[in-house]
Amino acid sequence: MKRIILCSRQPMMIAGFTAAMEASGEFSVSVCRDVRLLREQVFSKDAKIVLADTACGITLELLSELRAIAPATSLVLWVDTVAPEFINQAVGLGVLGVLSKDSEIHDCLRCLRHVAEGKFWLEHELSNKLVLTRSIPLTVRQRQLVGMLTQGLKNKEIAHRLGITEGTVKVYLSNIYRKTGANDRFELALFALKNLSSDQVSASKHAAISSDPVEIPNFAPKFLSFDRSSASVVQ
Repeated sequence: MKRIILCSRQPMMIAGFTAAMEASGEFSVSVCRDVRLLREQVFSKDAKIVLADTACGITLELLSELRAIAPATSLVLWVDTVAPEFINQAVGLGVLGVLSKDSEIHDCLRCLRHVAEGKFWLEHELSNKLVLTRSIPLTVRQRQLVGMLTQGLKNKEIAHRLGITEGTVKVYLSNIYRKTGANDRFELALFALKNLSSDQVSASKHAAISSDPVEIPNFAPKFLSFDRSSASVVQ
């Protein structure tokens, strides 16, 4: 059976998911209830899939680290309500699946089978939202700066932490304002809290790092899945 590491803090959902996977006879489940321990579990366990509940405080930085630790492990986000821009950025980091918590069991199994084969899975409703979301790729340095800004750091403090001048910080901020459409630090902080983390609490604590987001096409089927190596659509 293929091993899944489920990262969640919700006992009933853990119990239900574990029972469904065991009944399928295809997957076994290891549970991680503390997102801080997820890196260690991914590193130590031979898991085919990581299913990460975004309510746990999953950040883009963590997803990037998991991809580096276990490049052969498929990452899937388990979502309720999450910003489309966060999903867009997560896909750019190599996340292969986005699964709604209210999905039917057979749809959940279809998703897990696809990602276990290295194929992408995304529900059509969410794909539409991504198509309508303006992609705003930030560089590593820009994302670090935004993370520090959301913590309330001033230009001088940011410059000190990054080892650059205040003038350079101002140049970075000007470029970020232009990219995001924010008019000031307050609007930029709101943008970061809303779009650059899976939950608003963790956004103010992490300077997330990502690569350019992947654009998701608007296909007609209810679910999307494709092989990332060939980009061919699988019905």
